[in-house]
Amino acid sequence: MPHITASDGTRIYYDEQGHGRPLVLIHGWTFSGRFFHRNREALSEHARVITMDLRGHGRSDKPKHGYRIARLAADLRDLIGALNLQDTTVLGWSIGCPIIWSYLELFGQDRLRSAIFVQQTPKQYYSPTWKLGHATCYDQAGLAYLQQQVFLDSENFDQTNLADCLSHEIPQDEKSLPPARNGSKPRLRSCRHDGRSYDAGLAGCVAAFESAVPYDGRRERQDSSCWRPCLGGRSHAKL
Repeated sequence: MPHITASDGTRIYYDEQGHGRPLVLIHGWTFSGRFFHRNREALSEHARVITMDLRGHGRSDKPKHGYRIARLAADLRDLIGALNLQDTTVLGWSIGCPIIWSYLELFGQDRLRSAIFVQQTPKQYYSPTWKLGHATCYDQAGLAYLQQQVFLDSENFDQTNLADCLSHEIPQDEKSLPPARNGSKPRLRSCRHDGRSYDAGLAGCVAAFESAVPYDGRRERQDSSCWRPCLGGRSHAKL
């Protein structure tokens, strides 16, 4: 299985398909690169599509350290460097978005052309002046409750988390795949698109990738159809 070794010695699993300008897909917490497996084939007709398993997830190493956004951003940079990617588009879903934001803060636009952000608020917690926090984990109390669910009732948490992240039912064979939560065993989870609306949503993603111009931090694009079939939410693509 293909891995790269991050700067702290952690092995990061990746997979790739297709040719052309690189498109790196970054999954969310408790999932893995397999999350995108129903999107990858179609996207690979237009790009070199690369998925990665974040440390502690899927087939990557699960060390007892390094679970900070900045470290995950460094892992992304190590992957991009090891594969010698240039003019890269990065797409983050959920926690994948702050990983990209951290990358830009720490390393600038090195090797990047554009970024696409899917279904993640730029500020997790609500405040008197910010009403667009996370749907469930939006304050310290919510975080504490979430942590207790993970440690004390992990199986029920996995099922609830899967249902919350998707806008439709998935087949039992995919639902039964164990989650990619941090832990000692490699775990995978995936989602499935709604076949009737998949083409329209995917077309939006392909259009976003193919029309992307170098990211300058000033241009924004809102596209409510992009990735909705798989992720069940609105995208925020910065091109």
